[in-house]
Amino acid sequence: ARASTVLAGGAFQLIHPGHLRFLEFAARHGHLTVVIAHDRTVRRSKGYLLAPARERAELVAALGYRTVIGHPGDFFKVVRRLRPALIVLGPDQRMPGLAHAIKAAGLRTRIMRYPRRYRNLSTAALARRIAKGRKTEEP
Repeated sequence: ARASTVLAGGAFQLIHPGHLRFLEFAARHGHLTVVIAHDRTVRRSKGYLLAPARERAELVAALGYRTVIGHPGDFFKVVRRLRPALIVLGPDQRMPGLAHAIKAAGLRTRIMRYPRRYRNLSTAALARRIAKGRKTEEP
């Protein structure tokens, strides 16, 4: 059964096939809203910001997904507002306390982790290759 509202989130600084597969997976479970990490959140967690949240949201929206920009200090504000049936986490996303916060808020939101991790498909790996001027291998 399809969940009514599904949340997935991330920084989405350089859109790559890993992002596309993650979002397609999440969208198969219901009406997907993508939470774009706030600029301050990205700087704090990644150590660098490649594009402002508005531009990152525009790119993800161009893929056909509804987007919202997350709160800079409290990811759970969006969860409380949208009350999703399901949150899909990426393979590397760490959300300590999420299950407890869901329960404490009286929500029945399920948490699911996207099961795949793709070698060399990360924003950090792409940024390093770009910085070094290294091309990817041709298929």
